[in-house]
Amino acid sequence: MSNSVAFRFRFLIAQKGEINLPVLNHLVILFKGGRVEPHSVKDVYEYRLSGIKPCTSLFAYFEQFNLYSKKAVSYALWRQLHTRLQNKEHLDPELRVVLKEKASMINKSNT
Repeated sequence: MSNSVAFRFRFLIAQKGEINLPVLNHLVILFKGGRVEPHSVKDVYEYRLSGIKPCTSLFAYFEQFNLYSKKAVSYALWRQLHTRLQNKEHLDPELRVVLKEKASMINKSNT
Protein backbone atom coordinates (compact mmCIF):
# COMPACT_ATOMS: atom_id res chain seq x y z
CA MET A 1 0.00 0.00 0.00
CA SER A 2 1.28 3.44 -0.90
CA ASN A 3 2.00 6.08 1.73
CA SER A 4 1.19 8.90 -0.69
CA VAL A 5 -1.41 11.45 0.37
CA ALA A 6 -1.84 12.67 -3.22
CA PHE A 7 -5.25 12.58 -4.85
CA ARG A 8 -6.86 13.55 -8.13
CA PHE A 9 -10.16 15.40 -8.14
CA ARG A 10 -11.83 16.12 -11.47
CA PHE A 11 -15.09 16.51 -13.36
CA LEU A 12 -15.41 14.81 -16.76
CA ILE A 13 -18.01 14.81 -19.50
CA ALA A 14 -17.47 12.67 -22.60
CA GLN A 15 -19.49 12.95 -25.80
CA LYS A 16 -19.33 11.03 -29.06
CA GLY A 17 -18.80 12.86 -32.33
CA GLU A 18 -17.27 16.12 -33.48
CA ILE A 19 -20.78 17.57 -33.62
CA ASN A 20 -20.63 17.83 -29.81
CA LEU A 21 -17.37 19.82 -29.70
CA PRO A 22 -19.16 23.22 -29.58
CA VAL A 23 -21.12 22.10 -26.52
CA LEU A 24 -18.02 20.79 -24.78
CA ASN A 25 -16.09 23.95 -25.65
CA HIS A 26 -18.94 26.04 -24.22
CA LEU A 27 -18.42 24.27 -20.87
CA VAL A 28 -14.92 25.79 -20.71
CA ILE A 29 -16.59 29.23 -20.83
CA LEU A 30 -19.52 28.32 -18.58
CA PHE A 31 -17.35 26.92 -15.81
CA LYS A 32 -14.48 29.36 -16.38
CA GLY A 33 -11.90 26.64 -16.86
CA GLY A 34 -11.10 23.16 -17.97
CA ARG A 35 -10.26 21.89 -21.41
CA VAL A 36 -11.59 19.71 -24.20
CA GLU A 37 -9.47 16.82 -25.44
CA PRO A 38 -9.88 13.74 -27.59
CA HIS A 39 -10.82 10.72 -25.50
CA SER A 40 -8.94 7.42 -25.80
CA VAL A 41 -12.00 6.05 -27.66
CA LYS A 42 -12.14 7.01 -31.33
CA ASP A 43 -14.53 9.88 -32.18
CA VAL A 44 -15.17 10.67 -28.50
CA TYR A 45 -14.24 14.00 -26.90
CA GLU A 46 -14.02 14.92 -23.26
CA TYR A 47 -14.43 18.07 -21.20
CA ARG A 48 -12.15 17.90 -18.16
CA LEU A 49 -11.99 20.23 -15.14
CA SER A 50 -9.36 19.27 -12.57
CA GLY A 51 -8.58 20.39 -9.05
CA ILE A 52 -10.40 21.18 -5.82
CA LYS A 53 -10.64 24.94 -6.38
CA PRO A 54 -11.55 24.87 -10.09
CA CYS A 55 -14.29 22.28 -9.54
CA THR A 56 -15.98 24.61 -7.05
CA SER A 57 -17.23 26.60 -10.06
CA LEU A 58 -19.65 23.76 -10.86
CA PHE A 59 -21.66 23.97 -7.66
CA ALA A 60 -23.70 27.09 -8.42
CA TYR A 61 -24.68 25.68 -11.81
CA PHE A 62 -25.86 22.34 -10.44
CA GLU A 63 -27.72 24.04 -7.58
CA GLN A 64 -29.68 26.02 -10.17
CA PHE A 65 -30.05 23.16 -12.68
CA ASN A 66 -30.51 19.96 -10.69
CA LEU A 67 -29.70 16.55 -12.04
CA TYR A 68 -32.59 14.08 -11.93
CA SER A 69 -31.09 10.86 -13.27
CA LYS A 70 -28.78 8.42 -11.51
CA LYS A 71 -26.12 11.09 -12.10
CA ALA A 72 -27.74 13.09 -9.27
CA VAL A 73 -26.59 10.43 -6.80
CA SER A 74 -23.07 10.45 -8.25
CA TYR A 75 -22.95 14.25 -8.17
CA ALA A 76 -24.03 14.34 -4.51
CA LEU A 77 -21.33 11.84 -3.59
CA TRP A 78 -18.74 13.73 -5.66
CA ARG A 79 -19.64 16.98 -3.91
CA GLN A 80 -19.39 15.34 -0.48
CA LEU A 81 -15.92 14.09 -1.40
CA HIS A 82 -14.98 17.61 -2.48
CA THR A 83 -15.88 18.94 0.97
CA ARG A 84 -14.03 16.15 2.74
CA LEU A 85 -10.91 16.74 0.63
CA GLN A 86 -11.10 20.47 1.36
CA ASN A 87 -11.22 19.54 5.05
CA LYS A 88 -8.05 17.49 4.47
CA GLU A 89 -9.69 14.26 5.63
CA HIS A 90 -7.59 12.37 3.07
CA LEU A 91 -4.53 13.03 5.26
CA ASP A 92 -5.91 10.71 7.96
CA PRO A 93 -4.97 7.14 6.90
CA GLU A 94 -8.21 5.64 8.24
CA LEU A 95 -10.44 8.26 6.62
CA ARG A 96 -8.48 8.00 3.37
CA VAL A 97 -9.62 4.37 3.03
CA VAL A 98 -13.24 5.47 3.48
CA LEU A 99 -12.85 8.28 0.95
CA LYS A 100 -11.33 5.94 -1.63
CA GLU A 101 -14.22 3.54 -1.15
CA LYS A 102 -16.78 6.34 -1.60
CA ALA A 103 -14.94 7.60 -4.69
CA SER A 104 -15.14 4.14 -6.24
CA MET A 105 -18.96 4.29 -5.99
CA ILE A 106 -19.26 7.37 -8.23
CA ASN A 107 -20.94 6.53 -11.54
CA LYS A 108 -21.70 3.00 -10.42
CA SER A 109 -25.33 2.18 -11.13
CA ASN A 110 -27.37 0.43 -8.48
CA THR A 111 -30.43 0.25 -10.72
